[in-house]
Amino acid sequence: MIILTSIQKNIFFVLISLLLSYSITAQNNKALIDSLEKLTLTQKDTDLIKTYNELTWQYRTVSSEKAIDYGNKALELGIKTGFNKGIAQAYNDLGILYYDKQDNAKALELYHQSLSIRMKMGDKKGVAGIYSKIGVMFQKKGDYVTALENQQKALKMYEDIKNDYGISYALNNIAILSYDIGNYEDALKYNLKSAELKEKIGDKLGLSGSYVNIANIYFSKKEFEKAIDYNLRALEICRKLGDKEYLSATLNNLSSAYLNKNNLTEALKCAEESYQLRKELDDKKAMISCLVNMANIYLKLKQPETAFDKLNEALALSKQSHALPEMPSLYGTYTEYYESKSDLKKALEYQKLQFSYRDSVLNEDLNSKITEMNTKYETEKKERALIENKFELTNKELELNQQKTERNILVISIIVLLLLSYLFYSRYLFKQKMIFNKAIMKQQDLRSKAIVEAEENERKRIARELHDGLGQQLSAVKLNMSSVSS
Repeated sequence: MIILTSIQKNIFFVLISLLLSYSITAQNNKALIDSLEKLTLTQKDTDLIKTYNELTWQYRTVSSEKAIDYGNKALELGIKTGFNKGIAQAYNDLGILYYDKQDNAKALELYHQSLSIRMKMGDKKGVAGIYSKIGVMFQKKGDYVTALENQQKALKMYEDIKNDYGISYALNNIAILSYDIGNYEDALKYNLKSAELKEKIGDKLGLSGSYVNIANIYFSKKEFEKAIDYNLRALEICRKLGDKEYLSATLNNLSSAYLNKNNLTEALKCAEESYQLRKELDDKKAMISCLVNMANIYLKLKQPETAFDKLNEALALSKQSHALPEMPSLYGTYTEYYESKSDLKKALEYQKLQFSYRDSVLNEDLNSKITEMNTKYETEKKERALIENKFELTNKELELNQQKTERNILVISIIVLLLLSYLFYSRYLFKQKMIFNKAIMKQQDLRSKAIVEAEENERKRIARELHDGLGQQLSAVKLNMSSVSS
């Protein structure tokens, strides 16, 4: 809140301070460029390639022509010496330069060339960075599905190498994509995760970006007080860092929040400052957003003709750049202008254009596709720990995996051993039972034979006794008969 009071009391002083900080930054940048260019006179091979690449980057905001020239020098010497790292970096930086020039086809070609080399080198961090840049490029074109696919690839790789900085920005980009399709809950979730990581690693500039994104979500949910609060947090950081791009975005968003709270004076100040910064950056798409904001403010101030001028300026800029995401808002404000003029025919005409462009940006099944992709990513993330990456694991990871494997093998071996022991013991018991049963049967057989034999002997004995008794009787009869005859 202190910063807001300062702006209200002395906006001119703030602007002068910003211009001074930009001047100092430019001077420092020039001094660095001069030093690097002197180095090129004494260097050769890989050292010279690295300096060429650094000059490519330093010239990016000074002279795109010189930046491209140094990028090509780095590329040519890199190919000649076979320095793949330098070649990949040159392709990467040249891709960014052509993206700045809005030559998306050339930028994509250069990104893919860098990607191919970095994949062969096993440079996971570099590969993730390329995927992220490709994702941003498709996001700007309004191709949210392709953008999300690339951002998810980047996030996976950053998570694999535990790169918190990369993770935070991949989460940030996915959050922006979720926001663009109207999935505010996912957008808020990913932005809060990103902000937490950025605060942890001390990335102040990135943290301000997350605050702006969170403010946008609350704005879309019509929670304007929270939107203003988070924009002011971001503004405080941006003022200190002096970053034009982030500062302009924060001011424009703060303007929209103030507009919806009917604080039109502050809304207009923020929008105008944002527009001037974006004009310096030559960011035509962003300038359109500022102009639409100003047009809405002037409509509320009952100055429709000034609003109409701002809209026409925005429309002219849209024809110079592929500004598809900005068009629904632009035509929606045209609709409001013609309604204020009671020209219902024109209002209806622009409303149709608004809906037409909105359908072009977000077709009916896009939201479901994005949701499905996010769900798929979360599922794959849980399973990813079980799948071996195509890149070589670090020694520590390999050791941990080996220990885990050995532990699993030991556990499985014990289980198998116990199972085999159980099977052998069960088989032993079965055999003993068979032997026992066989012995029992043998005993029963012997007993049966003994009983039969005993019965047979008894019959013989009885027969013998009967025979002996009959003999005696016959002898007695014989004696008796002898007695009679004598």
